[in-house]
Amino acid sequence: MDQELARALSSPTRARIVDALAEGGASPRQLAERLGEELSCVAYHVSLLRNMGCLGLAERKGGRGRVESVYELRPRGVAALGSAQSGEDSQMTCLSMTLDEEGYGEVSRIVEEALRGVAAALARSARRLAQDDRAGFPATVAIGNFRSPTQLDQPG
Repeated sequence: MDQELARALSSPTRARIVDALAEGGASPRQLAERLGEELSCVAYHVSLLRNMGCLGLAERKGGRGRVESVYELRPRGVAALGSAQSGEDSQMTCLSMTLDEEGYGEVSRIVEEALRGVAAALARSARRLAQDDRAGFPATVAIGNFRSPTQLDQPG
């Protein structure tokens, strides 16, 4: 994890915001309610996370002279989420790319193969844990590919 990203997560409030946005986009007001924090505090931290490229504007909702901005995690924010409490053996990579249909098909097949490999490792680990009667530990693996939506704004 780079130093700027580590600094972003050094604040418990920012880490909780990133964690909350993993469930879907939200406005600073919605986040403040969800986290039990003051709106001004949450808005400040959302602004910092956006400037660091962790969050992006998903939509603007308007009504009665008021505009509410809804933010979502950007790839850097997803990396922050995965790195927040990771050890040295953890890794997170996010690649944005432009592909043609054939290239997208190739990537999809590679992802499917990786998922099969993870499932096989899980089965082997479960057998070892059962044989040795020892406890394992929670781990998360996230593998996927998808057609990226058009970005509404650029970080920074």
